[in-house]
Amino acid sequence: MIGKRLRKLRLEQGISQSQLAAKLGISQQAIGNYETDIREPDNETLKKIALIFNVSTDYLLGLSNQRHPQALLARENVNEDYPQGLENYDLLPEENKRVIRDLIQLYFERLNKLDENN
Repeated sequence: MIGKRLRKLRLEQGISQSQLAAKLGISQQAIGNYETDIREPDNETLKKIALIFNVSTDYLLGLSNQRHPQALLARENVNEDYPQGLENYDLLPEENKRVIRDLIQLYFERLNKLDENN
């Protein structure tokens, strides 16, 4: 499953195997092996691929058809890799937190509809 999804994402972004390999610090042959399901990336490489294409590892692994990492919305899952403005979330008034959660939920609902249509 990783192979098909990786290839699809790479082609959608217009990235060659060698360009992706350079971003990941691995060989072009490794990318080819991933795309043909000869080999699977290790956990660190899988995380890097997910970050490059802004998809969840569950999507890459075929465990979910939702591309976007919704788990990042949960405050307890936010870590130093994903601060993106949420580092002061706990300091906000509850009403502001609710508005932010509602906006994020709406955003992901629309992304999921786009994914379903593709």
